[in-house]
Amino acid sequence: NQIKSCCFSAYYATQAFHNILCGWRDDKKLLLLIDGYWSHIEAHQHVLSVCSHWRNQRREDRRLVVVTSMSSRGPKTKVHLDREFNVKQHLVDSWTIEEYLEAVRFDAVYKRVEPFLEMNVSKDQLGFKVPREQGGREDRVRRKHYLAGGSCRYMFDMTSADVIEELNLDSISA
Repeated sequence: NQIKSCCFSAYYATQAFHNILCGWRDDKKLLLLIDGYWSHIEAHQHVLSVCSHWRNQRREDRRLVVVTSMSSRGPKTKVHLDREFNVKQHLVDSWTIEEYLEAVRFDAVYKRVEPFLEMNVSKDQLGFKVPREQGGREDRVRRKHYLAGGSCRYMFDMTSADVIEELNLDSISA
């Protein structure tokens, strides 16, 4: 049992995946997991095609899992292809405030996400004054939750200013 991971630029990804998959031994059962797939990115589509072809060559011994944070696979889902490729959809619920608070109790997690908990936005952007004092972990998470809601990406991977820009809240509060 061995786990290997790698990252590629979009330019080289298709060829890199092809080379890696061709180099894997065929005498084992294999699981390939693609994380961060976006259907609207052409490079991702090409990589998925290479990986699907690899999996289809020996379906009994190969599995392919594609993880996406897209909220929906969209209205143009091709049901006949889902059946043919045995596609299964697994939905994950959004984070709750309790789960955020539990996560930041761990020092390693808090150290990693602390810069993203800053409320580095103006009163005009939010519609209310943000206290200068950032407070403790719980206070910071509760303030950021106002913007991030259940989105773990908004909470722990984006600044407040970036969340406002992403959600286009500037135009709402103006």
